[in-house]
Amino acid sequence: MSNFRFLLIALALISLTSCNTRIAELWPWPQENAVEPYEQVELSTIEITDYSLDSDVDIELDPYQAAADRNFDLIHTYLDLSFDWEEERVIGTAQLTLSPHFYPSKTLLLDAINFKVLNVRDLKTGMSLDFDYLQQKDLKIFLNNEVTRADTIIVEIDYYAFPSQTGGSEAITSDKGLFFINSTGEEDKPQQIWTQGETENNSKWFPTLDKPNSRTTQEIKLTVQDRFVTLSNGLLIDSKDNGNGTRTDHWYQKQSHAPYLFAVVVGEFEKVQDQWRDIDVDYYVEPEFKDYARAIFPYTVEMLDFFSEKLGVDYPWDKYAQVVVRDYVSGAMENTSAVIFGEFMYGTDRDLIDVDVNEKIVAHEMMHHWFGDLVTCESWANLTLNEGFANYSEYLWLEYKHGKGIADFHKMNEKEVYFSSLSYNMHPLIHYGYNDKEDMFDAHSYNKGGLVLHMLRHLVGDEAFFASCKKYLEDNAYTEVEIDELRLAFEEVTGLDLNWFFDQWFLSSGQPTLNVEKSYDNAKKTMTVGIRQVHSNEKMPAIFQLPIEIDFHFKDGSKQREKVFVNSLNSEFVFALSEEPVLTVIDPENVLLAIIQYNQSQAEYFKQLELSESFEHRLEAVRFLMAEGNLPARAVKLALKDDVWVIRRVALSQLNNPLQINTVVDMAKNDSHSEVRAAAINTLIRLGDDKHEALAKYVIEEEKAYNVISAAIEYLVFSGSPKATEIASGLESSNSPAILLSVGKIYEESSQLEKLAFYESAITRFKSYELVDFLQIYSDLLAVASNEQVSKGAEILLGYSKSTSADFLKKIAATYALNNLYFNLMDSDKNKDQSNKSATKQANHLREDVLEILDIETDPVLLEYYYQFPIFMK
Repeated sequence: MSNFRFLLIALALISLTSCNTRIAELWPWPQENAVEPYEQVELSTIEITDYSLDSDVDIELDPYQAAADRNFDLIHTYLDLSFDWEEERVIGTAQLTLSPHFYPSKTLLLDAINFKVLNVRDLKTGMSLDFDYLQQKDLKIFLNNEVTRADTIIVEIDYYAFPSQTGGSEAITSDKGLFFINSTGEEDKPQQIWTQGETENNSKWFPTLDKPNSRTTQEIKLTVQDRFVTLSNGLLIDSKDNGNGTRTDHWYQKQSHAPYLFAVVVGEFEKVQDQWRDIDVDYYVEPEFKDYARAIFPYTVEMLDFFSEKLGVDYPWDKYAQVVVRDYVSGAMENTSAVIFGEFMYGTDRDLIDVDVNEKIVAHEMMHHWFGDLVTCESWANLTLNEGFANYSEYLWLEYKHGKGIADFHKMNEKEVYFSSLSYNMHPLIHYGYNDKEDMFDAHSYNKGGLVLHMLRHLVGDEAFFASCKKYLEDNAYTEVEIDELRLAFEEVTGLDLNWFFDQWFLSSGQPTLNVEKSYDNAKKTMTVGIRQVHSNEKMPAIFQLPIEIDFHFKDGSKQREKVFVNSLNSEFVFALSEEPVLTVIDPENVLLAIIQYNQSQAEYFKQLELSESFEHRLEAVRFLMAEGNLPARAVKLALKDDVWVIRRVALSQLNNPLQINTVVDMAKNDSHSEVRAAAINTLIRLGDDKHEALAKYVIEEEKAYNVISAAIEYLVFSGSPKATEIASGLESSNSPAILLSVGKIYEESSQLEKLAFYESAITRFKSYELVDFLQIYSDLLAVASNEQVSKGAEILLGYSKSTSADFLKKIAATYALNNLYFNLMDSDKNKDQSNKSATKQANHLREDVLEILDIETDPVLLEYYYQFPIFMK
């Protein structure tokens, strides 16, 4: 790959002979004599290859994805829209106010994809303007006179838009720009219209300069049937009854923002209202979820306070609205003041107990209103300036609301996702060499971006970090930026030269692997710590510069923290310690985006579990001790009392001592986190303890969290309680995925074929990925059903798989279930009797039906999933 910045010189090896004074000088980075001078090279020794014009060598420039040229500045956008549901088209009039950016011009080029342009006018003169429509995407308008940057023009365009092109990325699975949901009204879902503009897809429903370095104020008039509610950016300043069963809503946003942030939502929603200071906070949900709106969008008002105070810049827009729509093609989108979410957000207050996904996504999209909407990356190569900060907001919020341990658990997961992506994807955070702009929506821009900001925060300190963010936001408000603006803000506030940090973490790729060795000299009372950087990938910088903290724990419970700066491949540091520490921890707060490898004994790992203040280090200790075999009883005892529920849950999975059953029962009833309560019940099952039917019944009657009730139901099945099926029958109408899964398991395990109708009716109640597991259970039960029942069930699943209107989740889950059913039939007992070929025949027909999906499916993201199924291995 190209356009990687490498460090050009090696940094000198610094060896310490004493610890305190020298280490203090090295933190946070070396100020003097850190870099060796360039070696002088005789020019005559350099071999030069001459590539002349007639050479056979083909030389090409590396790809460089520049920011878009700004020939015109977009000042104001006015849209008057109505919708043809049957044809799925937008009927629009656009009035665009523009001015040349610098150079005079007689032509204006706009983005307008799949339009039928009816006419174009100059509103100032009233004259028609000639135009060419190039390749159904570029609208070239010929102005009557040359205009300069001192001039302002207003062009009016009447058009139809047909937002039908498909495509997408990992983050955004379709790029139509504007979506009609259930346009005919014949499907079992609400009729809706909603938009998804990122990256450059809003030009599929209105003409604009569809680049992130454009900005415009906006007005949108939406004419819809009276039964529909509308939502757009800014404030609703007028709503007019047209007297013909339609209404025109007029939305206006006075502050400028990028065109990809324009939003329109139309549907039958209930609006639940809140208030933050003098700003309206609105939640739009389907009527059945009205009472749960604040649980669906948790802590919204409190977050507006938290981020405004933390950043030192108040939320800058006129309102804050959030809406959940059907069949959304992305997780959520930060359209300015009108955030759109997918239906996975839906749930009752009981569904959402201890579910942190909703609040993390609410935080993520809210932070974008500062980083992304107020200050916008000038090009998609700089996307992490939007997504990195939004990603890091999740950590900041969890740290504030739930404590550092929970925030570090989230950070650990973010880090693991990033590391897992490196096998197929590695590039700098600021990546001008991408192939497609959609490629930027990956674990670099999001996960690594947030992790690097965490390192920067730790490096400069909290006060300086948030003061620098404040300066960056205030200096660049309502403008587009690149990475240097962020660096300059931090340097101005801190007075530090941070080029080394930004070059290393934003403009270069990869991260270090550190091999650590330590030894204590009892005679000299010194501890030597050696740190070696290991790099196997040529895309990485030769040497990383790393501020590193080291904690030494002593047997009396005291701790000594030292700080060093690594800037060579091999570094050695010597510390004067009065006694040998019982535990040495490198990077004790897990700040570094690095793989750190060093050997510890089982005793040291136990001390790490006992003494470390870091959740990640305690979990690392538990994982190591588990890998050694069963977690030692004393480690289990410690872990069961850990402040972070994750470690308590892990400890339950390792508990093997029947003498601790009372502890487990108590945790099933009283632990503060539902995941732990459920794990405690599952531990009773694992230990084979069937004497707690009363506990399971108590949980089913008294517990609020569905996942705990689900575990209790499965306990009744395990214990052979005759109440299991009776209780399951009473829960068939539940909307909880956890409950429906448990009911489905009971019926499948007892081969209750008369309950097949339950599975078929429950499919429509799933709005989350548990549907994949549920339909797999359904296909397991079908495999032992009659030929007629198999045929009916397969037809139902095929209907979802082949449907052009079924949502992404149902198509994936149904196709996965068909894949599973095929192999179940091939392996069924029926096939062991060679005189009965019906199961084999059904399986082969099923295989042919499922393979047909490949021929009719056009969504590349779905196809990528499908090709992973064994059934597709032709």
